[in-house]
Amino acid sequence: MATDNAPHGANTANNEGTDQQQDRTPQGGDDTDWKAEARKWESRAKENLAKAKQHEDAARRLAELEERDKTETQKLQDKLAAAEKRAKDAEAALLRHQVAAEKNVPADLLTGGSREELEAAADKLLAFRGDNDQQGKQEEPQKQRLEIPDEGKQANAAGGGSTAELFAEAVEDLF
Repeated sequence: MATDNAPHGANTANNEGTDQQQDRTPQGGDDTDWKAEARKWESRAKENLAKAKQHEDAARRLAELEERDKTETQKLQDKLAAAEKRAKDAEAALLRHQVAAEKNVPADLLTGGSREELEAAADKLLAFRGDNDQQGKQEEPQKQRLEIPDEGKQANAAGGGSTAELFAEAVEDLF
């Protein structure tokens, strides 16, 4: 029996595998030009490489265009969001000023996001101002009148009093 030198799984029962390899190996009568074949496959490989580079460049340009378009889309989305925010803020300011005009209170003192919340805040301000007005009327029913000073003179109230007292009374009149 012959020695098993063939790789594992090779057919050792008959020598067909080695006979086929011998048919493929160049022998003196083979007229295949191996150098020409090598040059042919080398040129095909170069062509394929050039095509691959073209496809790579096209893919890169496509990615750049998509990124640019995405950036423009993002810019438009940002502009839309900013416009929506400005519109929402303007509507809130309009509502605040409407409630302030209806309730006769300063708009910048109103807080809330809805008409009901703004009206409730205005009612609280009115209640607070009403309490201060009633206290001020109980303490001094008549208002003092300020005189406009001439050159070198100080302002005097018709009823007298210091500047701090006059300022306090003027502030009370505002509320």
